[in-house]
Parts: sequence; C-alpha cells; structure tokens
Amino acid sequence: METVARVMRELSETIGPRFSASDGEHRAAQLLRDEFAKSGVEVELQRLGFVGWSATSTPTVEILKPTAESIAAAPVVYSAPATDLEGVVARHGTKTLIEGLYEMPTLAVLGADAQPQAFLVINESGAIPLINPRPLYRVPQFVIGKDDADRLLESIDAGVEVRARLNFTSEIDPDAYSYNVIARYRGRPDSAEHIVVCAHYDTQIGSPGAYDNASGTAGMFGVLEHVQREQLPVNVTFIGIAGEEVGMFGSHYFVNDLAERGLLDEVSHCICLDQISGGDFFWLWCTDPTLRELGLRAIQSAGVEELAPVHVDDNKPGADHWAFHERGIPACLLMWWRQAEYHRSNDTFDKADFGRVEVAVKSATGLIDLLAKES
Repeated sequence: METVARVMRELSETIGPRFSASDGEHRAAQLLRDEFAKSGVEVELQRLGFVGWSATSTPTVEILKPTAESIAAAPVVYSAPATDLEGVVARHGTKTLIEGLYEMPTLAVLGADAQPQAFLVINESGAIPLINPRPLYRVPQFVIGKDDADRLLESIDAGVEVRARLNFTSEIDPDAYSYNVIARYRGRPDSAEHIVVCAHYDTQIGSPGAYDNASGTAGMFGVLEHVQREQLPVNVTFIGIAGEEVGMFGSHYFVNDLAERGLLDEVSHCICLDQISGGDFFWLWCTDPTLRELGLRAIQSAGVEELAPVHVDDNKPGADHWAFHERGIPACLLMWWRQAEYHRSNDTFDKADFGRVEVAVKSATGLIDLLAKES
C-alpha cells in the first residue's frame, strides 16, 4: 500500500484541489502519467476539450424577510451568476441528480412576473457544491443545507413572505480542456479484449479530495501492482478520468471515442473505484448478474464484512462506470459510503482509513482474478 498512500498524499496535499480544467487538474494528470510510466506500462494522455465553467466568488444568500440573516450556500456546477438578484422564495419541486439517492427538494426565487429566476437546492448534507442535473439551462442555482431550508419552509408554509437576495459570480471558458490518463497492462498481447479499471482524479470546487477521489485514483496503482506481480493473463486498461465532478465528461468522452472507432466491443468489463478511504458501509453498484456475483465473492474474500456492512444496488448514473453500463458493458462501482468531509475543504489525507482502502483494492484485484480465470 506504500505507492497507494504516496499517490493519494501527492494528489490531495501536494496538488490539492483539482477542479475540472484547472491547473490543479492538469498537474494531477502529469503526476498520474509519470507514475504509470514508472511502472513500466504504456501510458498516454487523451485530451478532451469542452465548454468549461469556474466559480469566481462564493455564493451569498441573504434572507431579507421575515428575519434578516445570511445562510451558507455553495454553487451548483455551471450555475449562472447573480447580481443582487432579489425575489420571493417559494416551494418549487424536486431536482433529481441520482434517482433514489440525490432527490433534492428545491425552492424557487421568484421574479416580479412570479416566474423562477433562481433556485435554492436543499441538501441534507449541507451547503456543498454538486453537479448540475440541467447544465444547459443558464440559471443561478445554489445548494443550501436542510436546517436553513427548514426555517424558510416553516415561514412559507405559514403564509409568511420569505424574501431573499442572491449574489454570485462565475465564468464560462469555451477553451477548457482536461486529460484522461490511459495506461495499459498487456497480460494477453495476442488479444484485443481488456478490462477497464477507472477512477476520477478531479475534485469539487475548493476540495483537496482525498476521499473523493484521490483514494480511488491511488487505488488503481494497488491494482496495477497486483496484476504485474501475479503476471495475470489478462489485459487491463487503467484510466485516470477527468471531469467527473462536472458531469462525468471524461468517462463519456472515452466511451464515445471507442464507439466511434469501432473498439467498444473490446471492453469486456469496467470496474470503477470511487471514494474508498472512509465511510459507514461498503457499496457495490452492479446490474449485470454475473459480474455482481463475482464482485460479491471478491468482496467477501477481501474481508470487507469484517470492517462494516456491505450494501448492493443496481447501477446508478453517479460515477464513471455509468458510461460503460449505458453501452451494455458489464460494469460495477466499488465504494465506501460516505465520509463526512465529502466535497468539502477538509476532505484531507489525514482522514483516510487505509484499512478501508486496502480491502477496497483487494476487492478489485480479487474480481480481476476471477475474471481472468473465466477469460
């Protein structure tokens, strides 16, 4: 686990925040490329250009009525700016980021025409940046915590006017770019078929992202060391994926590129490592019944249940395995859920539980061992 710990520390402490298309994310891509090259495998940087976005201030939400107060807020990624945007706050509905997991009640800030001009998305975990479920629509959207929202809702439901003023600045960058870092272990050079092991290395705004997801990214090197040491007769493509926190841009780009070049059928399976250094339970997301059974066998052999319960669910559009699942490739996510510092500035290396990291990596290597035996 020495390499895993070192890479995790370098990503989260030496580099720190790695928001999509930022200098930090670009530095992380170079770090991963160099680390893979040191391991003796083929490595390349896959550049993807896209319309980028960055927050240039911290959102402020001032409640003007019924009682003047300021409440904590974070941006929804790709939120439009707001300058002294003022209006009545009303119930709106629910914004769904991940069905059954992130279904968030939402308040609207109404304009003079009684139409929504901004949204306040209520998150039980507090005011942390989140992906935008509707990124093409330019509207200010802020995340607020449930406790603050409950006070507002109490007034709204009592028929008392709630009025708010919002401020936030952000920028669009039409020339943004990121890199997927792709490394190839060739245990069967006579075959084009390969297993994908992936993890995103970008972070949310302002977060050093030790848990999310320097842990999973570093975990790939533990998997690589295993397949090299055991000389497994299987091809494995390792991908440090960019842009997950803005909408899984990197994984969709990689999968679409393979499809366009007629190479998608060469991917036999996808194993995604995300958030593996802390949490109350281990979570396997997998829809394919055969891969799920093998995954559970690997998890059991790794000793995960000696540390905490194991939960199993079908795949959801909440991590980079989803792009593969959508294309019919058997895919799974291995994850510990959830560390309290998720998406926050205190998601730091010192919080990591390497006992949890180790069994997550062993679950991935055990699954690859089983797949290699069946190939």
